[in-house]
Amino acid sequence: MKLFLYTFFFILLCAFITSCAEDIPEPLTHSEILGLLGEKTSNGSNGNGNNGTTPIDDIPITGDNYIAYIIESDDFPQMYIIGGDGEDKTAVTADWTMSGYAPFWTTNGKIAYYTLMNLGFSVINLDGTIDYSINTQQYGIVYEPYASWSRNNVVAISISDAQFTSSDIYSINSDGTNFIQLTASPVGGYSSHPSWSPDGSQLVFSYEDYNAVSANIFIVDSSGLTVTQLTFEGEEYEPDWSPKGDKIAFVSYRDGNSEIYIMNVDGTNQTNLTNTSWAYESNPDWSPDGNMIAYQSDANDNEDIYIMKANGSGQTNLTNNPSADDIDPSWGP
Repeated sequence: MKLFLYTFFFILLCAFITSCAEDIPEPLTHSEILGLLGEKTSNGSNGNGNNGTTPIDDIPITGDNYIAYIIESDDFPQMYIIGGDGEDKTAVTADWTMSGYAPFWTTNGKIAYYTLMNLGFSVINLDGTIDYSINTQQYGIVYEPYASWSRNNVVAISISDAQFTSSDIYSINSDGTNFIQLTASPVGGYSSHPSWSPDGSQLVFSYEDYNAVSANIFIVDSSGLTVTQLTFEGEEYEPDWSPKGDKIAFVSYRDGNSEIYIMNVDGTNQTNLTNTSWAYESNPDWSPDGNMIAYQSDANDNEDIYIMKANGSGQTNLTNNPSADDIDPSWGP
Protein backbone atom coordinates (compact mmCIF):
# COMPACT_ATOMS: atom_id res chain seq x y z
CA MET A 1 0.00 0.00 0.00
CA LYS A 2 1.19 3.51 -0.71
CA LEU A 3 2.50 5.28 2.37
CA PHE A 4 1.51 8.72 1.15
CA LEU A 5 1.08 10.14 4.68
CA TYR A 6 4.80 9.72 5.33
CA THR A 7 5.50 11.36 2.00
CA PHE A 8 3.25 14.27 3.01
CA PHE A 9 5.37 15.34 5.95
CA PHE A 10 8.58 15.04 3.95
CA ILE A 11 7.11 17.10 1.12
CA LEU A 12 6.01 19.89 3.47
CA LEU A 13 9.47 20.09 5.00
CA CYS A 14 11.14 20.27 1.60
CA ALA A 15 8.65 22.88 0.38
CA PHE A 16 9.44 25.17 3.30
CA ILE A 17 13.23 24.99 3.03
CA THR A 18 13.71 24.76 -0.74
CA SER A 19 12.28 26.23 -3.89
CA CYS A 20 11.21 24.25 -6.89
CA ALA A 21 14.24 23.14 -8.88
CA GLU A 22 12.30 22.51 -12.10
CA ASP A 23 11.38 25.17 -14.62
CA ILE A 24 7.62 24.93 -14.24
CA PRO A 25 5.63 26.45 -17.10
CA GLU A 26 2.88 28.87 -16.22
CA PRO A 27 -0.56 27.21 -16.15
CA LEU A 28 -2.72 27.94 -19.17
CA THR A 29 -6.04 29.64 -18.61
CA HIS A 30 -9.22 27.61 -18.71
CA SER A 31 -10.20 29.20 -22.05
CA GLU A 32 -6.75 28.47 -23.55
CA ILE A 33 -7.01 24.79 -22.66
CA LEU A 34 -10.55 24.60 -24.01
CA GLY A 35 -9.20 26.16 -27.21
CA LEU A 36 -6.57 23.43 -27.47
CA LEU A 37 -9.25 20.80 -26.96
CA GLY A 38 -11.28 22.40 -29.73
CA GLU A 39 -8.30 22.42 -32.08
CA LYS A 40 -7.71 18.71 -31.45
CA THR A 41 -11.34 17.88 -32.20
CA SER A 42 -11.34 19.96 -35.40
CA ASN A 43 -8.12 18.30 -36.60
CA GLY A 44 -9.62 14.96 -37.41
CA SER A 45 -11.75 13.47 -34.63
CA ASN A 46 -15.26 14.01 -33.35
CA GLY A 47 -14.21 12.83 -29.89
CA ASN A 48 -16.57 9.85 -29.96
CA GLY A 49 -13.87 7.20 -30.32
CA ASN A 50 -14.29 3.78 -31.87
CA ASN A 51 -17.88 2.98 -32.79
CA GLY A 52 -17.20 -0.75 -32.80
CA THR A 53 -16.53 -1.01 -36.55
CA THR A 54 -12.76 -0.37 -36.42
CA PRO A 55 -10.53 -3.26 -35.30
CA ILE A 56 -8.58 -2.36 -32.17
CA ASP A 57 -5.25 -2.91 -33.97
CA ASP A 58 -6.18 -0.23 -36.52
CA ILE A 59 -6.89 2.47 -33.93
CA PRO A 60 -4.05 5.04 -33.93
CA ILE A 61 -1.98 5.77 -30.81
CA THR A 62 -3.39 9.27 -30.35
CA GLY A 63 -5.91 10.96 -28.12
CA ASP A 64 -8.16 14.00 -28.26
CA ASN A 65 -8.63 13.93 -24.51
CA TYR A 66 -6.19 15.01 -21.84
CA ILE A 67 -4.52 12.92 -19.16
CA ALA A 68 -4.06 14.49 -15.75
CA TYR A 69 -1.10 13.16 -13.76
CA ILE A 70 1.33 14.02 -10.97
CA ILE A 71 5.03 14.83 -11.29
CA GLU A 72 6.87 13.99 -8.09
CA SER A 73 9.74 16.47 -8.08
CA ASP A 74 12.28 16.84 -5.26
CA ASP A 75 10.18 19.63 -3.77
CA PHE A 76 6.49 18.87 -4.04
CA PRO A 77 4.06 16.91 -6.23
CA GLN A 78 2.70 18.99 -9.10
CA MET A 79 -0.33 18.30 -11.29
CA TYR A 80 0.08 18.42 -15.06
CA ILE A 81 -2.12 17.57 -18.01
CA ILE A 82 -0.90 16.19 -21.32
CA GLY A 83 -2.69 15.29 -24.53
CA GLY A 84 -3.27 11.64 -25.30
CA ASP A 85 -0.93 12.18 -28.25
CA GLY A 86 1.86 13.39 -25.94
CA GLU A 87 1.46 17.04 -26.94
CA ASP A 88 0.42 20.16 -24.99
CA LYS A 89 2.01 19.31 -21.65
CA THR A 90 0.77 21.96 -19.23
CA ALA A 91 1.22 22.63 -15.51
CA VAL A 92 -2.08 22.93 -13.66
CA THR A 93 -0.57 23.59 -10.23
CA ALA A 94 2.75 25.31 -9.52
CA ASP A 95 2.38 26.12 -5.82
CA TRP A 96 3.26 23.74 -3.00
CA THR A 97 0.13 24.84 -1.11
CA MET A 98 -1.95 23.20 -3.88
CA SER A 99 0.11 20.04 -4.19
CA GLY A 100 -1.53 16.64 -4.00
CA TYR A 101 -2.10 13.24 -5.55
CA ALA A 102 -4.53 11.02 -7.44
CA PRO A 103 -6.37 13.37 -9.84
CA PHE A 104 -9.71 12.24 -11.25
CA TRP A 105 -11.99 14.09 -13.67
CA THR A 106 -15.43 15.44 -12.85
CA THR A 107 -18.40 15.27 -15.18
CA ASN A 108 -17.96 18.93 -16.24
CA GLY A 109 -14.30 18.73 -17.22
CA LYS A 110 -12.70 19.87 -13.98
CA ILE A 111 -10.28 17.81 -11.90
CA ALA A 112 -10.74 16.57 -8.35
CA TYR A 113 -7.67 15.48 -6.43
CA TYR A 114 -6.37 14.72 -2.95
CA THR A 115 -4.83 17.89 -1.54
CA LEU A 116 -2.04 17.60 1.01
CA MET A 117 -2.81 20.91 2.71
CA ASN A 118 -6.21 19.78 4.04
CA LEU A 119 -5.88 15.97 3.63
CA GLY A 120 -9.14 16.03 1.70
CA PHE A 121 -10.41 16.46 -1.85
CA SER A 122 -10.60 19.67 -3.86
CA VAL A 123 -12.05 20.37 -7.29
CA ILE A 124 -9.67 22.45 -9.41
CA ASN A 125 -10.25 24.42 -12.59
CA LEU A 126 -7.86 23.85 -15.47
CA ASP A 127 -6.27 27.26 -14.89
CA GLY A 128 -5.10 26.06 -11.45
CA THR A 129 -7.69 27.83 -9.30
CA ILE A 130 -9.62 25.90 -6.68
CA ASP A 131 -13.33 25.64 -7.45
CA TYR A 132 -14.36 24.11 -4.12
CA SER A 133 -13.38 21.46 -1.58
CA ILE A 134 -15.20 18.32 -0.48
CA ASN A 135 -14.96 17.91 3.29
CA THR A 136 -14.28 14.22 3.91
CA GLN A 137 -12.25 14.60 7.11
CA GLN A 138 -15.43 15.08 9.13
CA TYR A 139 -16.21 11.42 8.41
CA GLY A 140 -12.80 9.89 9.07
CA ILE A 141 -9.28 9.56 7.73
CA VAL A 142 -8.79 9.00 4.02
CA TYR A 143 -6.96 5.67 3.76
CA GLU A 144 -5.70 5.99 0.19
CA PRO A 145 -6.21 9.08 -1.96
CA TYR A 146 -7.65 7.22 -4.96
CA ALA A 147 -11.31 8.07 -5.53
CA SER A 148 -13.89 7.92 -8.31
CA TRP A 149 -16.45 10.45 -9.58
CA SER A 150 -19.61 8.94 -11.06
CA ARG A 151 -21.69 10.36 -13.90
CA ASN A 152 -24.31 11.00 -11.23
CA ASN A 153 -21.85 13.28 -9.37
CA VAL A 154 -21.29 10.85 -6.51
CA VAL A 155 -17.75 10.40 -5.19
CA ALA A 156 -16.48 7.05 -3.88
CA ILE A 157 -13.61 7.16 -1.38
CA SER A 158 -11.80 4.91 1.08
CA ILE A 159 -12.04 5.95 4.75
CA SER A 160 -10.01 4.42 7.61
CA ASP A 161 -10.71 4.30 11.30
CA ALA A 162 -8.52 6.47 13.56
CA GLN A 163 -6.13 3.60 14.33
CA PHE A 164 -5.76 2.51 10.68
CA THR A 165 -6.88 -0.99 11.63
CA SER A 166 -9.31 -1.19 8.69
CA SER A 167 -10.77 0.88 5.88
CA ASP A 168 -14.03 0.88 3.94
CA ILE A 169 -15.56 2.29 0.78
CA TYR A 170 -17.99 5.18 1.21
CA SER A 171 -20.01 7.24 -1.23
CA ILE A 172 -20.69 10.93 -0.86
CA ASN A 173 -22.41 13.44 -3.10
CA SER A 174 -20.07 15.93 -4.72
CA ASP A 175 -21.62 18.67 -2.58
CA GLY A 176 -20.61 16.78 0.58
CA THR A 177 -24.04 15.37 1.44
CA ASN A 178 -25.44 11.83 1.74
CA PHE A 179 -22.42 10.03 3.19
CA ILE A 180 -23.02 6.25 2.92
CA GLN A 181 -20.85 3.32 4.03
CA LEU A 182 -20.82 0.61 1.35
CA THR A 183 -18.46 -2.03 2.78
CA ALA A 184 -17.87 -3.47 6.26
CA SER A 185 -14.25 -4.57 6.57
CA PRO A 186 -13.13 -6.44 9.71
CA VAL A 187 -10.00 -5.48 11.64
CA GLY A 188 -7.07 -6.11 9.32
CA GLY A 189 -9.23 -5.63 6.21
CA TYR A 190 -8.66 -2.67 3.90
CA SER A 191 -11.08 -1.76 1.10
CA SER A 192 -9.67 0.85 -1.27
CA HIS A 193 -9.27 2.14 -4.82
CA PRO A 194 -12.97 2.28 -5.83
CA SER A 195 -14.12 2.81 -9.41
CA TRP A 196 -17.73 3.39 -10.50
CA SER A 197 -19.49 1.45 -13.24
CA PRO A 198 -20.60 3.73 -16.11
CA ASP A 199 -24.22 3.81 -14.90
CA GLY A 200 -23.24 4.47 -11.27
CA SER A 201 -25.07 1.41 -9.96
CA GLN A 202 -21.96 -0.53 -8.84
CA LEU A 203 -18.41 -0.04 -7.65
CA VAL A 204 -15.37 -2.21 -8.21
CA PHE A 205 -12.69 -2.04 -5.50
CA SER A 206 -9.72 -3.90 -4.08
CA TYR A 207 -9.84 -5.57 -0.68
CA GLU A 208 -6.63 -6.40 1.14
CA ASP A 209 -6.81 -8.86 4.02
CA TYR A 210 -3.77 -8.45 6.26
CA ASN A 211 -4.76 -11.54 8.24
CA ALA A 212 -4.78 -13.80 5.19
CA VAL A 213 -2.00 -11.82 3.44
CA SER A 214 -4.04 -11.52 0.27
CA ALA A 215 -5.72 -8.90 -1.91
CA ASN A 216 -8.50 -9.39 -4.44
CA ILE A 217 -11.00 -7.46 -6.56
CA PHE A 218 -14.66 -7.16 -5.57
CA ILE A 219 -17.83 -5.44 -6.79
CA VAL A 220 -20.39 -3.80 -4.49
CA ASP A 221 -23.67 -2.21 -5.52
CA SER A 222 -24.40 1.43 -4.71
CA SER A 223 -26.55 0.42 -1.73
CA GLY A 224 -23.82 -1.74 -0.20
CA LEU A 225 -26.14 -4.75 0.00
CA THR A 226 -24.50 -7.06 -2.54
CA VAL A 227 -20.76 -7.83 -2.74
CA THR A 228 -19.25 -10.14 -5.37
CA GLN A 229 -15.66 -11.39 -5.52
CA LEU A 230 -14.06 -11.34 -8.98
CA THR A 231 -10.45 -12.49 -8.47
CA PHE A 232 -8.99 -15.23 -6.27
CA GLU A 233 -5.24 -15.11 -6.94
CA GLY A 234 -4.64 -13.03 -3.80
CA GLU A 235 -2.43 -10.34 -5.34
CA GLU A 236 -4.77 -8.01 -7.22
CA TYR A 237 -5.13 -4.24 -6.79
CA GLU A 238 -6.21 -0.92 -8.32
CA PRO A 239 -9.25 -1.82 -10.47
CA ASP A 240 -10.69 0.60 -13.02
CA TRP A 241 -14.07 0.05 -14.73
CA SER A 242 -14.12 0.70 -18.47
CA PRO A 243 -16.46 3.43 -19.81
CA LYS A 244 -18.07 0.84 -22.10
CA GLY A 245 -19.00 -1.14 -18.97
CA ASP A 246 -17.78 -4.50 -20.20
CA LYS A 247 -14.21 -4.69 -18.87
CA ILE A 248 -12.24 -3.98 -15.71
CA ALA A 249 -8.53 -3.16 -15.76
CA PHE A 250 -6.52 -4.00 -12.66
CA VAL A 251 -3.02 -4.66 -11.31
CA SER A 252 -1.85 -8.19 -10.52
CA TYR A 253 1.32 -9.51 -8.92
CA ARG A 254 0.55 -13.14 -9.80
CA ASP A 255 3.44 -13.23 -12.30
CA GLY A 256 6.05 -12.08 -9.81
CA ASN A 257 5.89 -8.39 -10.58
CA SER A 258 3.22 -5.75 -11.10
CA GLU A 259 1.36 -6.13 -14.42
CA ILE A 260 -1.76 -4.57 -15.96
CA TYR A 261 -4.56 -7.08 -16.54
CA ILE A 262 -8.10 -6.79 -17.85
CA MET A 263 -11.08 -9.06 -17.26
CA ASN A 264 -14.79 -9.22 -17.97
CA VAL A 265 -17.03 -7.68 -15.32
CA ASP A 266 -17.96 -11.17 -14.10
CA GLY A 267 -14.28 -11.97 -13.48
CA THR A 268 -13.76 -14.20 -16.51
CA ASN A 269 -11.09 -13.97 -19.21
CA GLN A 270 -8.35 -12.43 -17.04
CA THR A 271 -5.60 -11.36 -19.43
CA ASN A 272 -2.11 -9.91 -18.89
CA LEU A 273 -1.71 -6.86 -21.15
CA THR A 274 1.77 -5.62 -20.30
CA ASN A 275 3.84 -8.83 -19.95
CA THR A 276 7.07 -7.15 -18.86
CA SER A 277 9.15 -9.23 -16.46
CA TRP A 278 11.61 -6.40 -15.75
CA ALA A 279 9.16 -3.51 -15.07
CA TYR A 280 6.40 -2.65 -12.63
CA GLU A 281 3.17 -1.27 -14.10
CA SER A 282 0.37 0.20 -11.99
CA ASN A 283 -2.57 2.63 -11.82
CA PRO A 284 -4.44 1.73 -15.03
CA ASP A 285 -7.03 4.24 -16.27
CA TRP A 286 -9.27 3.88 -19.32
CA SER A 287 -9.59 6.50 -22.04
CA PRO A 288 -13.10 7.99 -22.31
CA ASP A 289 -13.86 5.94 -25.44
CA GLY A 290 -12.66 2.69 -23.86
CA ASN A 291 -10.12 2.02 -26.60
CA MET A 292 -6.96 2.86 -24.65
CA ILE A 293 -5.49 2.48 -21.17
CA ALA A 294 -3.09 4.89 -19.46
CA TYR A 295 -0.82 3.56 -16.72
CA GLN A 296 2.48 4.23 -15.00
CA SER A 297 5.60 2.11 -15.49
CA ASP A 298 9.23 2.13 -14.42
CA ALA A 299 10.36 0.39 -17.61
CA ASN A 300 12.52 3.44 -18.38
CA ASP A 301 14.27 3.31 -14.96
CA ASN A 302 11.88 5.87 -13.42
CA GLU A 303 8.10 6.16 -13.37
CA ASP A 304 6.57 7.54 -16.57
CA ILE A 305 3.04 7.71 -17.93
CA TYR A 306 2.41 5.16 -20.68
CA ILE A 307 -0.58 4.43 -22.89
CA MET A 308 -1.57 1.29 -24.77
CA LYS A 309 -4.49 -0.09 -26.71
CA ALA A 310 -7.09 -2.10 -24.82
CA ASN A 311 -5.58 -5.33 -26.13
CA GLY A 312 -2.10 -4.46 -24.80
CA SER A 313 -0.55 -3.46 -28.13
CA GLY A 314 1.06 -0.11 -28.91
CA GLN A 315 2.66 0.44 -25.50
CA THR A 316 4.01 4.01 -25.65
CA ASN A 317 5.91 6.16 -23.16
CA LEU A 318 3.92 9.39 -23.16
CA THR A 319 5.90 11.61 -20.77
CA ASN A 320 9.56 10.46 -21.06
CA ASN A 321 10.63 12.43 -18.00
CA PRO A 322 14.01 11.18 -16.68
CA SER A 323 14.27 13.91 -14.02
CA ALA A 324 11.24 12.93 -11.89
CA ASP A 325 8.57 10.28 -11.42
CA ASP A 326 5.30 10.73 -13.33
CA ILE A 327 2.43 8.93 -11.57
CA ASP A 328 -1.35 8.68 -11.07
CA PRO A 329 -2.69 9.06 -14.65
CA SER A 330 -6.35 9.96 -15.09
CA TRP A 331 -7.76 10.13 -18.62
CA GLY A 332 -10.61 12.56 -19.30
CA PRO A 333 -12.84 14.41 -19.55
